[in-house]
Amino acid sequence: MPRFAERAYNFSPGPAVLPLPVLEKVQKELLNYRECGASILEISHRSKDFLPILDETQQLFRQLTQLPDNYRLLFFSGGAQMQFSAVPLNLLSRSASNRASYAVTGKWGELALEEGKRYGSAEEWMHGREDRYNRIPNVQAEDLERLKGSAYLHLTSNNTLYGTQWNHFPQTGEVPLVIDATSDILSREVDFSQFGLVYASLQKNLGPAGLTLVVVRDDLLGHHLPQTPKLLQYQAIDSQNSLNNTINVFAVYVMRYVLEWYEEQGGVAAMEKQNRQKAKLLYDYLDESDFFLTSVNPPDRSLVNVIFNLPTTELLQQFLQECEEVGLLALKGHREVGGVRASLYNALPLTAVERLVEKMRDFERKALT
Repeated sequence: MPRFAERAYNFSPGPAVLPLPVLEKVQKELLNYRECGASILEISHRSKDFLPILDETQQLFRQLTQLPDNYRLLFFSGGAQMQFSAVPLNLLSRSASNRASYAVTGKWGELALEEGKRYGSAEEWMHGREDRYNRIPNVQAEDLERLKGSAYLHLTSNNTLYGTQWNHFPQTGEVPLVIDATSDILSREVDFSQFGLVYASLQKNLGPAGLTLVVVRDDLLGHHLPQTPKLLQYQAIDSQNSLNNTINVFAVYVMRYVLEWYEEQGGVAAMEKQNRQKAKLLYDYLDESDFFLTSVNPPDRSLVNVIFNLPTTELLQQFLQECEEVGLLALKGHREVGGVRASLYNALPLTAVERLVEKMRDFERKALT
């Protein structure tokens, strides 16, 4: 792997690129956080230096999302996959038959459904398997009727492996809508009041890996099954402001600076505008090219994960190698899908996508001559 004297363009699907000003602040404060005499990596999660960080992080998120007052913010150690268990453990009892519904539009939906079945009657509500997950299924009135009696409907808002995204969420009425928003949280403006629960691990758009944010409507607290471990109980975590055990202090600290950076850029609306610019630039070239291949249904294309391929395995490997040599990093597709995956998360600058498209044009020209 080549080495670089300067920062390259990082298209990694996660841990993903972080804003450079955030990294510079972290670097500056790392040895001695605001003259407290210790690194942020060393201070207590209950200290007078950390508690304001936690409060500020929560307030910044509320401001950026215009989150209604009846939603709680919880932090859980680990990644989003832990919530595949936590969600059914906390919500299944809302249904008399412990039944929940799952929209399966990719690998993460499959895994969430599988975990849900361990605790009750988790059912596949709809899926996109017959189309190899390259589109989001259309929701019909009869589909919504089938939701009645479910404890919740779970779906993955953006499918990182397949490059699809829910652009319109189903109106589920009294059935709470539960969203795994790990890969597109804060990438576009969303009305959080339409959801019962949203969860996202930090490593895409919020900060470093190792922590998951759960945004839950307060009427959904206190419904956990008897066997739910205490550290997975939403009500218990809420009652202690996420400090039941040692929280990942560093991850919250970085998240605060990431949210501050979003605010300085103009908030989520500005992030969405830039993300649409980046995605349009890349999709426009893919649509014009007969060399690079994409099978994702255009209305369902992801704003943040652009998936495409090349005509042969040999050309794919050559393209990825040449990209890496010029500082276009982490473009290899997921092992289950292959091809190329360009992750255009919030901190990735437009210039990175411009460089990628320039490389694609050059590679196509040489391959066809």
